Amino acid sequence: MSLPESPNLILFITDDHAQWALGCYGNQEIHTPALDYLATTGVLMRNAFTPCPVCSPARASLLTGLYPSQHGIHDYIDSHIEEYDQIDRLGSTPTLAALLSAQGYYVGLVGKWHCGQEGIPARGFDFWFSVGKHAMSGHHGQHDFYEGDEPAIHPDYKTDLFAEKVVEFLRTRPMDRPFFLLVAFTGTHSPWSGHPDYLAAQHETSAFADIPADAVYPFSAMAGEATFKTRDNRRAALAQVYAAVEHIDIAVGRILNELDTQQINQQTALIYTADHGLNASHHGLWGKTNSTRPPNMLEESIRVPLILRWPGQFVAGQQRAEMVDHTDLFETILALVGVTFARDHDYVGRSFLPLLRGGYVREWKRRQIIEYMTTRMIRDERFKLVTRLTDDPPLFIDLQADPRETVNRMDAPEHQSQITALRGELDSFFVRLLPESNGWLDVAALSPHNRVEWWRG
Repeated sequence: MSLPESPNLILFITDDHAQWALGCYGNQEIHTPALDYLATTGVLMRNAFTPCPVCSPARASLLTGLYPSQHGIHDYIDSHIEEYDQIDRLGSTPTLAALLSAQGYYVGLVGKWHCGQEGIPARGFDFWFSVGKHAMSGHHGQHDFYEGDEPAIHPDYKTDLFAEKVVEFLRTRPMDRPFFLLVAFTGTHSPWSGHPDYLAAQHETSAFADIPADAVYPFSAMAGEATFKTRDNRRAALAQVYAAVEHIDIAVGRILNELDTQQINQQTALIYTADHGLNASHHGLWGKTNSTRPPNMLEESIRVPLILRWPGQFVAGQQRAEMVDHTDLFETILALVGVTFARDHDYVGRSFLPLLRGGYVREWKRRQIIEYMTTRMIRDERFKLVTRLTDDPPLFIDLQADPRETVNRMDAPEHQSQITALRGELDSFFVRLLPESNGWLDVAALSPHNRVEWWRG
C-alpha cells in the first residue's frame, strides 16, 4: 500500500493524562467514547512511554526527537517568572513544526506550549493560540491567552475553548495546503477541581476500582510543592480527574465531527498522546515524577496513552506491545510525511510506521530509558533499574513479582547479573548522548530555576 502524499496531521498532547485514565486502556469507570473509537479504528500502543516524566522536557523531546540531555530542557519552565519565560529554549534545533512548515504544511498550535516564550509564536507556526502566563492553572473562568503574539482574555472552560479554536483553525486554514496542528489540552493537570459539574457528578458514587489501594510509596516522600488542597478529599479529587478526561473526550469528539463535516477524515492522521503520566492516589501519591523527592519513576508516571489513526492506511484494531516513546513518535511522524533533514545530534528514536501498517521492525528495542534531571531509569519487560547522580540510593524492581514497586532488590544475589547488564546499557546510552562528558551531567547547571536544590530538600 503506497502512502498518499502530504497527509494532514493532528497531534494531541494532553497534560498529565496518564495511560491508566482511558477506557481503551482498561479503565472501567471513565467514559471516553471518542478516544475509544480512535483506538478501535486505529492502533493502540500498549507500552508507550515518555522520555522524561515532566511537562516541558517531555514536550521538547516530542518536538525535537531528542532526550533532555541533548535538547537541554530538564525541568518544567515556570512561565510566571519573566526571565525564564522569555528564553528561546529550543533555539535553532529542528522541530516538528519547523520541519513540516518547510515541507509546505500550514502549522498551528492550540493549547499549552510550555517550551518558553508562550506569547511568541515559535518557529514554523502559522496559527498560534497558547495559554498565558496566568492560565497554566485553573480550568474554568477568566484566563489569559495569546492569539498570535497578542494577549487575550477568555472566560470559558479551557477544554471547550481549545476545541473551538481547533475548529477555527480547520475552517480558516488554506484549503490548498496540508496542515499540522498541535493540540495541547490541559484539563487533566492539577488543580483537580473546576471541571463541569455534570461530569463530576457521574462519579460521586464511583468505586474507582481501577486504582489500586496502595500503601504509601516507600522510596520517596511527597514534595511540599506538590501538595494540592484538592487532593485532601480523595473521592472528590478523583471525580474531578475522571471528569477532566471525559471533558477532553467530548472535545476530541467535537473535532472528529468537524473533520467529518469537511470530509477530510481519510486525508487526516490523528495521534493522541500525553506528555507524561500521573499518580492520582496511586502509591499514596498525587502528581508525577517531580511530586516526590527523590523523583520517582513509577509506571503511572512514565506510561502515556498513544493512539494513532489514519483510515485506510493504518491497520485498524491493532494493540501493539512494542516499547515506544516520544523520540520514536517524532521519527514516525517524519517518516509518515517523508521529511529528511541534516542532523547535528545522535537521534536515538526510530520510526515505527511499519507497525502501524500491520508489519514489524527488525530488532526493535527491548528496553526503555527515561531521565529526569539527576534520575535515570531503564526497564525491560520485567525489571526496572533506577539510578541517581546524587547520593540517593538506586532501586531495582522486579515488576513481575512486585508490580506495585514496593521492594528494592538491589542487593538480591539472584539479580546481580540483570542489574549489571541494565546498568551497563544505561551508562552506554548516556555516553552516546553526552560523549564529551562521558555520559555525565553537570548537576549544578540542570535547572534555570535552581530547582535542583528544591528537590534535594
